[in-house]
Amino acid sequence: MATIFKIVWAVGLTLVMGKPASAGADFGIAKRAVLRSLQDPASARFSGFKKVSGGVCGEVHVNNSYEGRPGPRLFVYVSATKRAYVVRQGGDASSSSLEALDQYEKICRR
Repeated sequence: MATIFKIVWAVGLTLVMGKPASAGADFGIAKRAVLRSLQDPASARFSGFKKVSGGVCGEVHVNNSYEGRPGPRLFVYVSATKRAYVVRQGGDASSSSLEALDQYEKICRR
């Protein structure tokens, strides 16, 4: 009986959310990893989640200390390393920003 309930719940979740239940779990894992990498995680708003081979891609809107809410930043969660990368805007050429852009290009722009 418990197995039937789990199957019905998973199918219902898929119908309501429009994606497999496992993708929803992946989105939650990715979201938590991105939040851990932010200076102001309480200000984060997520959009554009996309499950891809190798991870999860999307956008996160966050406050920063200079401009308030400068717009969306791209992010990628790499499943193999269980690490999130947030691409910074504005020509930031730091090694961490370049690594984030490189990971985004590898995983999300295939």
